[in-house]
This record gives sequence, C-alpha cells and structure tokens, in this order.
Amino acid sequence: QKVRSLIRAGRNPREIVTGIYLTVLSRFPTKEELEVLRAYAESEAVQRQEVLIDVTWALINSPEFLYRH
Repeated sequence: QKVRSLIRAGRNPREIVTGIYLTVLSRFPTKEELEVLRAYAESEAVQRQEVLIDVTWALINSPEFLYRH
C-alpha cells in the first residue's frame, strides 16, 4: 500500500525511488544505484510507472531484502 501511494503521489522520480528504497530496504539508495535507475528510466523500453514497479520488485527479490527482513 505504501509503495502504491508513493508512485501515485505525483512527486519527482528521485523522491519516489528514495521512498521505495526506504520502504523496502530501510536505507537510502546509493549514488551508483540512482545512476543505474536513471539510465534505465531514460531508455525507451519502459514507461515511468513500469520503472518504479520494476525497481520495487527488484528490491523485494534482492538478497539484501531477503537477509534483512
């Protein structure tokens, strides 16, 4: 529910991604992670909402999430 409200809040993408990281991993994204996400978002293969959904699922399926939660 929290992630959905972040996506629908109409904030800028960086704020939304930071909120997703804080919600899922309880930490801020690194500079490198933000760069990877920016490049992915700028590719023409996906739309904005798809990027945010993909980020959320990637974090939930990450080893960091599995071992911390």
